[in-house]
Amino acid sequence: MTTEAPPTDAAESEHTRSETPKPSPNESDTDVKGSDQGPEDEQSAEQTKDKTADDEAEAQEALNDFRRQAREYLANSANVIGKAEFGGDAVGGNKTVTYNYYGFSHRRSNSGPMPASSVTSLLQRFVRTSDHDELVQRLREDRVLVLCGPKASGRRTASIGILTDVDQVPRPVHVLSPKIQPDHLADHVINRAHHLILDLSINADDPLRQHHLHTLREKLKDSDGYAIITIDPRAAVEAALTEQYEWHPPAGGDILRAHLDTYRLDQSYLELGLNLEETRTYLETQPAPQEIVGYARRLADYLHGQATLHDLADYRVTAAENHARRAFADANGSLREKAFLIALAVLDRLPYPTIAEAGDDLYRTFEEHRSLSIFGTSHSARLDWARAYETDSIDTDHDFALNTVTAFRNPATWPAVLRHVWLEHPTARDPIRRWLRDLGATAPRASRVRAALAAGFLASIDFPSIANSLLGQWAGSKQLGQRQVAAWALFAATEQGAKTKVDEVLKRWAEGGVARRWTVVHTADALADLSDESAISLISEIAEMPTTDPQLERELERAAARLLISPLASQARNTLVGWSRERGPRRELAHRAFTIAAGEQTDGRPTLLNHSALDQQAWAALTTLWRAALNDPAVRGDARDRLTDWVTLGVEEDSVVSELQRLFADLAVSSNERARLDYLLRHLPADAPPDARLVADRIRNHLLEQ
Repeated sequence: MTTEAPPTDAAESEHTRSETPKPSPNESDTDVKGSDQGPEDEQSAEQTKDKTADDEAEAQEALNDFRRQAREYLANSANVIGKAEFGGDAVGGNKTVTYNYYGFSHRRSNSGPMPASSVTSLLQRFVRTSDHDELVQRLREDRVLVLCGPKASGRRTASIGILTDVDQVPRPVHVLSPKIQPDHLADHVINRAHHLILDLSINADDPLRQHHLHTLREKLKDSDGYAIITIDPRAAVEAALTEQYEWHPPAGGDILRAHLDTYRLDQSYLELGLNLEETRTYLETQPAPQEIVGYARRLADYLHGQATLHDLADYRVTAAENHARRAFADANGSLREKAFLIALAVLDRLPYPTIAEAGDDLYRTFEEHRSLSIFGTSHSARLDWARAYETDSIDTDHDFALNTVTAFRNPATWPAVLRHVWLEHPTARDPIRRWLRDLGATAPRASRVRAALAAGFLASIDFPSIANSLLGQWAGSKQLGQRQVAAWALFAATEQGAKTKVDEVLKRWAEGGVARRWTVVHTADALADLSDESAISLISEIAEMPTTDPQLERELERAAARLLISPLASQARNTLVGWSRERGPRRELAHRAFTIAAGEQTDGRPTLLNHSALDQQAWAALTTLWRAALNDPAVRGDARDRLTDWVTLGVEEDSVVSELQRLFADLAVSSNERARLDYLLRHLPADAPPDARLVADRIRNHLLEQ
């Protein structure tokens, strides 16, 4: 018994895999631009192959993770910098933003009575919380109340409301200096008056203790007065102060309504403003009460025809910028907390422990010679200060098993923080660069992705300082993971408006060493998602340069394959058809890339078939590339396997069968090609489902009828 062999032709005797001679093993594959050359760029394939398998597997898995995170992360930066132009102002592009510190105009840092008009104005906008009556009663009984809550949370207005309701006796409100030492609080009591101390300055060396409040209470009883002290959740106080209460502000919608009422709007207009999509979106960010004051003013302007919907939508960006300015303007603020805020800006929507650890790493970079306090600010107090929250995550693709993530309440905060720190505090740049470099090199993948996106965002603001000292080092690394980070950062920079600068770097690196060329290919792969046609030209340029590096060859093949199923599919098909007609390295690349792309499926159908079935030019390119791959001895085996897979897919999708009948007929140009296709249909793999043979018979019968 003899085994039938597949038909062959004379063309198979010529192996066309390497039409262009490969360089010798001693070729120097380093950068031609010395200024771009990193120390690792000269690593040969032999020196770097120890981790190739693991790195390449991780590289492919990470690509989808990056694309998903990039969409989520960069989406919230668009209103901050848009398509920023280099040389634009401090906010981005040519846009001008005025920073308004709404709600802070009445603050007093020194002792003195609050004007009666200010008290009346505050009470007009005062919103009582569900525990207001309880707090009034506690103050009535204890004479002193300590309200603990974050800044800008409405504690001041609430304190005035509580003091006013404590009895029916008109009393002046005296605002006392927050710098009074706890031991001397009682010394500042005024007869028959209300007393308010905002953010009492206390620390671990001189905390607020129970006996301080007892002394104050006795003095208040003697003088027939009342006092409210507000403190930050991070303040140093003795445990279990009986007069301390956690402050929870009213709902944002209630605060907004109260402030809109002061503008004497018609009720129908007021309801219209409260129900605008822009208003609902803004309130979903859980803004601080003092920020809502500013939004109410802008909303009133809109309802009076003096502002636009864009102005309303842009307010959350202004609020985020103001928050960043206040956070970093506090000279007495904790450097560790500021480092945490920067880490949160980079790692927004990752688990709190990951962010906290990265923040401490950055803090150590800022202050390498100072000890780190293990028991610093509490978890909840830190999030209140940062205007952040925790929520359950439905994502399971990260490298950790935690399912709770930490995020800014206002999504516009992370770009505001990074932009402010970078532009207003240049001495912080070098530590941040070093921290990002380490984060991109050693952290879990999710953190590396965020480091890349943050670096790309910063590159759109200040490209030279990021490209030379950060991106270049990643791109020149012998580790594929770090090259990935460079590619992702360049994608992010392009997305944020730095395309011209990115193109210049990519063109230079395309002529450089293996590591940088690999980075260029990976960047081009990502840029294809933006319909950036430079992706095709970059891959084409690198494909013309012979190399012995197997990593680069495989990355070229995969990147070219993904072009065929990207938004650039139409241009990519035409390009690969042209390559397949050449004599050189791009010919085999076209065939290998096409064969890889032929293995992709969408909803149970071949993706390439979906792209081509209804387009005459796309169909012509599809058949041309199939014929070229099936006739190329270097890839013929893989091409046959992929075509067999398509036949098998016809079992579940009947529409595939009719399209394959058309395809096989168009591929059978010569008698030899017809015979080989007939052989393929009669000899499906042994593990093919039984129904696949029925599909093959239908295609074969149609082929015989032609």
